[in-house]
Amino acid sequence: MLCIPAMDLSGGQVVRLYQGRFDQETGYGDPFVIADNLAAVGAERIHIVDLDAAKTGQDSNYALVKKIVKALADFQIEIEFGGGIRDRDRVEMLYDAGIDYLILGTVLVGDFDLAADIISEYPDKVIAGLDYKKRVSMATGIGEVAVSGWQDNTSVSVEEMLKKLAPLPVSSILLTDISKDGTMAGPDIKGYEQILAYTDHKVIASGGVGSLMDLVNLSEIVSAGKSLFAVVVGKALLAGSINLEEAISICKA
Repeated sequence: MLCIPAMDLSGGQVVRLYQGRFDQETGYGDPFVIADNLAAVGAERIHIVDLDAAKTGQDSNYALVKKIVKALADFQIEIEFGGGIRDRDRVEMLYDAGIDYLILGTVLVGDFDLAADIISEYPDKVIAGLDYKKRVSMATGIGEVAVSGWQDNTSVSVEEMLKKLAPLPVSSILLTDISKDGTMAGPDIKGYEQILAYTDHKVIASGGVGSLMDLVNLSEIVSAGKSLFAVVVGKALLAGSINLEEAISICKA
């Protein structure tokens, strides 16, 4: 299982939200310092999200992201990037900047045909990002997809999106339980078991990791003969609850 440290950007700084709420934001400082520290201890891939663009659809941190990618070039680290990617022009611009994998989220719901075309044009280079909220009114089911930086709920279920994505050459599917994100309260183990049984694509878990034991628990999930491809770890690393070297070691083991 690959351990992917996360850097969410807002206003030129690294921040973390609590349960996707922009009114509960914690700042963690200079993205260049943080990126350099992650690279120095052996990160193989870094997860970067432009929260400003995710919220508004406007590209506000492109110059910063381009500089971060350039600063990490000597480390040969893969970069997966998401936030506000809703048209072909931005897709081409970001790939030209050196991004390895783009994360499509809102456009999957808003214009699936466009998203499918982009995925087909860049096979194995696009990650489908499904941020979901639990359906408290239903006894079964994984959850409903939220878009526009988690601000807008939809009536689209995770299961529906996984079915639509099934024939497409996505690199992987990133599943984030919004209720867990930024809480360090533990990941949605049951949800990931359901997801693994529902898709043949690689699955990346995100949201709720707060301890090394959470990583152990995620690594031990086996459903339909499959296990998780990777896990994104954000606040726990930035807050110092998890040491990245130890996290990488556990995930590799």
